[in-house]
Amino acid sequence: MIEACFTVLTTALIIIVFRSEPLSPPSPSEKQHLSTNIKENLIGLLTNRHYLILLFSFSIGLALFSAITVLLYQLIEPTGYSSDDAGIFGAIIIIAGLLNALVVGVIMDRTHAYRLILKILLVGACASGLYFILILQPNKFYPLAVSIGLMGFFLLPLLPVSFECAVECTYPIRAEWSTGLLMCSGNVLGGVFILVLGYLIELAPVSNSGVIITPASIFILCCLVIAASVLMTYNGPYLRLAAERKAVTTSSIDIDSTSF
Repeated sequence: MIEACFTVLTTALIIIVFRSEPLSPPSPSEKQHLSTNIKENLIGLLTNRHYLILLFSFSIGLALFSAITVLLYQLIEPTGYSSDDAGIFGAIIIIAGLLNALVVGVIMDRTHAYRLILKILLVGACASGLYFILILQPNKFYPLAVSIGLMGFFLLPLLPVSFECAVECTYPIRAEWSTGLLMCSGNVLGGVFILVLGYLIELAPVSNSGVIITPASIFILCCLVIAASVLMTYNGPYLRLAAERKAVTTSSIDIDSTSF
């Protein structure tokens, strides 16, 4: 009931307070957006090689993150950790991810080095995933907490960075389409990953005997490596930034001409 009340309140505030569109475009590039045409926008997205690379890797990454957070207790319980430990680890992964997402957001805003930031986070996500699998052993609460924190630290900020890259490489298609399709595919695949990872955990759980490599750990590693390997090839253009610079330059020339 409490959750339902918060949901109703926030929905009401959105309906009452927010406009469907701003009174004026928030930036010069917004004036150049294509009209909302579902067929044309989807064709434009699905024929964009750079966007397809993002779509493939982002979907796997988001699905894996969802599966790990949902099944975290099932992952750590066979090695002797409790549901309370799982709750602490879950809080750590979210808090660490949100803090780094804040830092990454500021860096992106100042540098616009989206591709570089994306690839740095990818390397960190793969390394932290490997560390998590290797350290998932009994009586290693603090090292395990660090490994899970690092996973959140690198995985969660990939969300806004991927959104920025998607908007840049698909401009002037509206951001709602490029980012919405990313989230949709990632969440649908996430449901599949939860079922698959849950089955693999039950098939051969990690035991107190010190067995590290299990079907579940192999699945996690393979997903990380495949998504990172494909996304490392991403070299999408900064189309929106180019449009912004062009619009600013044109405005400056028009002002100078008027003054003259």
